[in-house]
Amino acid sequence: MYLGTTLITGVDSSFSLSDLSDVLNYNIEGLQNGSLLMFNSTTHKWEPTSLFNALQAITESLSVMEGSSGVAAGARGLVPDQPAGT
Repeated sequence: MYLGTTLITGVDSSFSLSDLSDVLNYNIEGLQNGSLLMFNSTTHKWEPTSLFNALQAITESLSVMEGSSGVAAGARGLVPDQPAGT
């Protein structure tokens, strides 16, 4: 099982509770209604953010699938809309 990009349980897990020190030391009661903790890959810390900002960040990180050609592999991602009549 992963928490962010950190494997916290599993065969190769080297996880310890000290890895969550920024979460454990955060004043959870200080979170505003509608907020959550999200891992910031720039600061490498869990930080409070609004649900709107979290969903926006997730949406921006998604890409659209690209099909393969005879010489190039495709790219994984969300399946794009199919136009009518095709």
